Amino acid sequence: MVVLSDPEAVRHLFYRKSALFADRPNDEQWIRATDNEMMAMMPHGPIWKAMRKISAQTLSPKYLDGALAKVQEAEYAKSKQRMTKL
Repeated sequence: MVVLSDPEAVRHLFYRKSALFADRPNDEQWIRATDNEMMAMMPHGPIWKAMRKISAQTLSPKYLDGALAKVQEAEYAKSKQRMTKL
């Protein structure tokens, strides 16, 4: 365990050396249960970076408002239709 009492040292570690603390604990049961495909528990590495990039691009407001707008509108209309039948 490391204890830091200087706020500047803490800031330096969290913002400048964040890669040292960003990795997840290696849990063999979790890896077997998810086949190591759940991004939230993946260890940092090239696969995690690729998945994060794809997620960020897919969930960006520009993409959601552009390419997926028609899908969202159709889902909203269908949900609204179902709710009015209740």
